[in-house]
Amino acid sequence: MARYWPNLRVQLYDDYNKAALEADFTDSFSGLTFTTRIHGGFSTCNISIDMSLVDAWSYLHTDNQRGVHYKHLLITEEKRTIWEGRILDVALRWGTGSLGIDFEAFGYWSSCRDQMYDSEDAGNTDWTSGSGHELHDIVKELLDKSCPDINSVSDTWPQIETFSRDLAGLNLETRAYPQDIIVDTLMPLSDTDDSVPVFYIYEDRIPVLTKRTISQVDIFVWLDDTDNGSLKQQGKHIRNRIIPSVGGTEGTAANNTDSQAIYPRRDMVLSLPTGTPANAQNDARDAALIERNLPRQDNGFDIVGAIYCTDAGPGTADGSLIECPKWRVRAGDVIRLQDLVPESVSTPAFDDLRTFFIIETSYDAIQDRLNIIPDRPPGNLSSILARANLLEKNK
Repeated sequence: MARYWPNLRVQLYDDYNKAALEADFTDSFSGLTFTTRIHGGFSTCNISIDMSLVDAWSYLHTDNQRGVHYKHLLITEEKRTIWEGRILDVALRWGTGSLGIDFEAFGYWSSCRDQMYDSEDAGNTDWTSGSGHELHDIVKELLDKSCPDINSVSDTWPQIETFSRDLAGLNLETRAYPQDIIVDTLMPLSDTDDSVPVFYIYEDRIPVLTKRTISQVDIFVWLDDTDNGSLKQQGKHIRNRIIPSVGGTEGTAANNTDSQAIYPRRDMVLSLPTGTPANAQNDARDAALIERNLPRQDNGFDIVGAIYCTDAGPGTADGSLIECPKWRVRAGDVIRLQDLVPESVSTPAFDDLRTFFIIETSYDAIQDRLNIIPDRPPGNLSSILARANLLEKNK
């Protein structure tokens, strides 16, 4: 296989403590694709390894051995974690000229569907009563009580951002997986600043709860280095009048008059969890109105050429641009299509024409190809230009 960045390593450990290295697939895989997404973080990884039947048999569950299920798969670039998770599916593969094992691994976000949570269980908080029940408190308890594979880091949970809206009244008495509670119940809510919550788990199984921001650009790319994609605005998703609803009882509607001045009035009933207090209903309503009152970004694009980041890598605010591996890009980064404006357009504002928050990535190590699903940034996205006539790059 082609080796674009020879310091990429793929290793298998008995568990996430990494005390026992069981196999090194760095020089033996024939297929490798991994993904990230928001919400969640490290999502899936699919790897194919050609090997003899005798060797392949050792990775399968049999009567007298565990197999490889739930063991720790780690992909690194020197000391940088690129992807990690646990192997859940194992397939023995054979065919003309091919014999080996295929693994499918899932990031530790998947462990948030191992055990279930119910606020009525002994020792859990009754969120329907009392006060001072902020979103971060609920997330902490879900992870602490029902997600033992998630790393708490410390008692102070510094990676969990503080939210200020009191959610007292929220009913979590129906037994459910923490993953479903986080995605379906908590992430549609907001805060007093109408922010958009984001939750993910990346390296070292560390959970992060934060508010979406695009305060800096992490990744830069030029159109000549892209292939097979488009950026499309979907008018069908515009909603400029939103009514919050809890258990069929509607709250106070909100209108975006600027949007209604240029588009038809389009209504939406925003269904919120049982027990959501009135102020929290309005927070979620207003955040949803900001997100939906203009055409939303859809589709994605492939990067087959070079990408650039600051000299210290993604996540820094300054430094010169250098080429970096495409596999470093992950959901939650901010990407700029550097030349996605015609000459007739004046210098675009930061969030105007070409800068996007990434909500999903997929990297193919064999082709060295990165697929990006960008999200429309908050604010006024007045125009997105469809890409055309891009140069085909050698794979």
